[in-house]
Amino acid sequence: MNGPNVFDHIPEQAYRELEAIVGPEHATANKAARLAYVGRGFDRQVYWFHGDCRMPAAIFMPKTVDEVVRLVKTCNRWKIPFIPQSTYGMAFSSPYARDDVVYIDMKRMDKMIVDDMNMYVILEPGVVYAQLQGEILKRDLCSLVPGGGGQVSVLVNAFLCGMSIYNYRITILSGRRLNGVEWVTPEGDVYRLGSLASGDDNWFWQDGPGPNVTGFLKGLSSWAGSMGIVTRISYKLYPFQTEKLEPTGMGADACVKLPPRVQFYTVSFPDEPTVRKAIREMARARIGACVNRVPAYWRDVARARGDRAYVNTFWDGWNKTTEEEVARSRMLRVLLVGYASLKQLQYEERVLMDIIEENKGTLLRSRQVDETVFFAANSQGMWKATQVFGECNGIMESPRCIEKCDDLYRERMYKYQQEYPDDFLHQKNEYPWYLSVEFGRIYYSELQAWPYGPKIDPTAPEYDAGNAKRYLEWRYNTGLQLSMETGALSFFDGQVQPVGEIAKVTHDYSIWLERFKKEFDPNGLAAPGHPFLVDKFLNESHPDVINEKTRKMQKEVAAARKGWLGNRQA
Repeated sequence: MNGPNVFDHIPEQAYRELEAIVGPEHATANKAARLAYVGRGFDRQVYWFHGDCRMPAAIFMPKTVDEVVRLVKTCNRWKIPFIPQSTYGMAFSSPYARDDVVYIDMKRMDKMIVDDMNMYVILEPGVVYAQLQGEILKRDLCSLVPGGGGQVSVLVNAFLCGMSIYNYRITILSGRRLNGVEWVTPEGDVYRLGSLASGDDNWFWQDGPGPNVTGFLKGLSSWAGSMGIVTRISYKLYPFQTEKLEPTGMGADACVKLPPRVQFYTVSFPDEPTVRKAIREMARARIGACVNRVPAYWRDVARARGDRAYVNTFWDGWNKTTEEEVARSRMLRVLLVGYASLKQLQYEERVLMDIIEENKGTLLRSRQVDETVFFAANSQGMWKATQVFGECNGIMESPRCIEKCDDLYRERMYKYQQEYPDDFLHQKNEYPWYLSVEFGRIYYSELQAWPYGPKIDPTAPEYDAGNAKRYLEWRYNTGLQLSMETGALSFFDGQVQPVGEIAKVTHDYSIWLERFKKEFDPNGLAAPGHPFLVDKFLNESHPDVINEKTRKMQKEVAAARKGWLGNRQA
């Protein structure tokens, strides 16, 4: 890493010791390089726009687990806080409101070993999903590519969220796809969990003798680096069909042509109850590699892909769409795969056509290409319409619970947009997007509110302080209230929603997080602030965002006057 080093927030002697571990070409305190690591990606509208993202004091890039251990132990000796990073960064992973944090960038740890016969892969943090998919699809295997896209680290995403719209006979919970885990604790000790407890030749199975403590590192949400660094994992792979996905296009037009045994179907239904009935029938029939309820505005996002005037193209389409048009056409996107043969796909297609006919659906034209499921090459396109990706919450629960939560969110968003029509992208009374997971056993949904970037960016001429404040109020109060009312569990606790606030109505589980954190990281050096970073952001920078209605609901639910999270039926 070239350029002059600036030791403004790290002692030079400490830097030299850390540099000696990885080599001078893999370390830097150069300001230009450090600035490149600040406030990137998801949630910049919260942390970066509000001035809470800082650049790291220095960056170190290890190649081996031994180098990681030595870096962590040296940081502990100098009491230097550190954050592990790998590929695609999220703004909330930047140093929060402090300048003395160093990054341990894991990109150079990029080994990958695929075992075809036993269907697993051993990989390090530098391996991204595009690399993994490109290799395993040639072997008639597949994995799950998350919404973050093909450019994100497989290992890191497995410990962050790890979900995908593709989930045919595959658990959507990434913790259940982990076999063995190599973990460097916040103090530099190395543990091997899961099947690795039985030795290095046990990557192929999921468990080991005695309790499997992999779940300590990965539950529904994430420690976000605050419990040390995972350096290797064994990850389950799954069988796929044998025909090739043919790459085509470049840049924003990149996609793959689907073979006859992999086909998309786009269906329009007259109303939401009919969509939901059709989804339940598909689940009972055990068909559908993806069954995805697509919001109307996503169609205009898809049409604008690859256009240099992307924003204008999107708005030219979406502004012409009326609420009546949205209400008349509720869209469902279904992917069928003939895993065993073409006959399997043909059978599932006949079943799908029967379900469409019985529920008065209309089969629409579908381009037989994919840019979402197997490589997620278009994942960043969704950000461009308003220049930020405004997430309120991400939830998984029973179908009845998710349907109730989505109904409430739609009603409240519509009411909000009657009063403040210019704060968010107008969703025109559309439902949040959701999908059936594991043949309808659970549903996944994201509650999205898309503010216009320049209006909430204090450095932009269009900045509107009222809009920026209302966005935070909507995001945190709506997310917390809906969780309390419906029981919809958030997989964004600690990333989008404040752990400490939701823990008040979920048996105070944050107490155990604090105990574990103190036990394994007594110096508080690993990803300081996490997993309570959102709480810290609200308490220190925006203490008035959580409103009285939310506080009252918290007290009522905690006192058990409304049953389990206010929803006995979900």
